[in-house]
Amino acid sequence: MSLYAYLLLPVGGTLSCPEAAQAEADILAAHFRHLQRLQVGQLLKLAGVGGQANFGLVLFEAESSAMAEAVMNADPLVSSGCMTAQCVPFQVVLQTAGVQLHNAA
Repeated sequence: MSLYAYLLLPVGGTLSCPEAAQAEADILAAHFRHLQRLQVGQLLKLAGVGGQANFGLVLFEAESSAMAEAVMNADPLVSSGCMTAQCVPFQVVLQTAGVQLHNAA
């Protein structure tokens, strides 16, 4: 297994799906379920939002770049056209032992 990341960026600079606000909420809920499935399958390593939720980052494991692309393209935020994403191989350069990431809030 190799590590991959995809950065989610809103189309047009702000998260505003082509559909109505309720459809956007449904897509965000589906996106969260997609991440939960990756977590249950022990593929998800980290997912979060930055700024005022104007971008997202998903770090996960996949067997191949084709599988990684499929995981990204299956994300409802990507498949709906709400956000653009690019999947890239990811390599951890430094990691502090025993440090667990948590919400800053």
